[in-house]
Amino acid sequence: MKKNRYIFFIVLLIINILFIIWFFTTGINYFTLKNVSICFVGDIIPHQSIVKKSKKISNLFTYVSNEISKYDIACGNFEGACADSYLRHYHNRAFNAPRGFLKDLKLAGFDVLNIANNHIYDCQYEGVKQTIYNLQKHSFIISGFAVNEKPYTAIIEKNNIKIGIIGITTILNWLFWGDGITNVAYYENLDDSLQYIKEASEKVDYLIVTIHWGKEYKTYLKELRKIAKKILNAGADCIIGHHPHILLPVEYKKDLKGYRNIVAYSLGNFIANMGKGYKTFSSHYKEGAVRRSVIFSLNLSKTIGRAYAVKIKVVPVWIHNNYLNYYGHKEKERLVFPVLIEDYHEQILSQKAKDFEVQQIYKSLELDPTFYK
Repeated sequence: MKKNRYIFFIVLLIINILFIIWFFTTGINYFTLKNVSICFVGDIIPHQSIVKKSKKISNLFTYVSNEISKYDIACGNFEGACADSYLRHYHNRAFNAPRGFLKDLKLAGFDVLNIANNHIYDCQYEGVKQTIYNLQKHSFIISGFAVNEKPYTAIIEKNNIKIGIIGITTILNWLFWGDGITNVAYYENLDDSLQYIKEASEKVDYLIVTIHWGKEYKTYLKELRKIAKKILNAGADCIIGHHPHILLPVEYKKDLKGYRNIVAYSLGNFIANMGKGYKTFSSHYKEGAVRRSVIFSLNLSKTIGRAYAVKIKVVPVWIHNNYLNYYGHKEKERLVFPVLIEDYHEQILSQKAKDFEVQQIYKSLELDPTFYK
């Protein structure tokens, strides 16, 4: 009896020693609060006036790069192709970026680019393959393509939090079936993608779905809310919307842990040659909607189980466009680039005008000012 008791205590001691070794080498990670910051921006559109004529600054994103680089992961919606010029459709709304544009995005701090949108076929199917190749060459993580009709899940692990990103589009300008292996994650019927979202959610701690949806310049949310509900029920933790080119509301649920079921219906444009004739106070305020932008970020945390957002933050951005001054012969170079509103030169946009534009951003997103601090 004593011998059995002795063996029991020896085994118990060994188990305790092994547990201590495990805890301080690996196990501590399971009980330590882990954090990851991730940001998103709106449509990155390589309009020809941007990629050909913005020569005055070496990097188009100079005035936002310090903010973008703060985050562990930075994501954007690359709305166009990056391919050989002869592949581009002969259409004034077909966008094809030079390789240098991708270099600028990389220098700005972007890590993930989504290609599931209505402009990805602007250089035909061959252009899709070249775009993926060029993005990979510049070390971007890519979301928005499908392999054998299944949307690719980009999985990024930071600080022991596994984040999944799926990009899908419900809109295309033109359709090419390609080789049937690699294609764009396009779903005319969104229900066809829900099973893939469910499967992806089970493999990660936090799943983000970026989706190209809605109508350009329209604020209707009824149909988008129905779609969002299906995506969230399938397992997504956060939805980032694109395509309307204007900022739309952000919705979420909040509990003791943090923010759940986050839906940013549209982050507007991040760089685009739109609203070029707009003047604060002189033009109708709605004309400036396509130039109001944000850097939208989440702080994710995890102890045990699924990760969750403990903080949502919004940094107001303005898309500088000197169209009026350039064609009024006041400036020699055509310039279009994003800039943090708080850093914008008061000689160009007065403090009163900056306050007005920030207020319009508040109204569009329907978030109270605490999210901007």
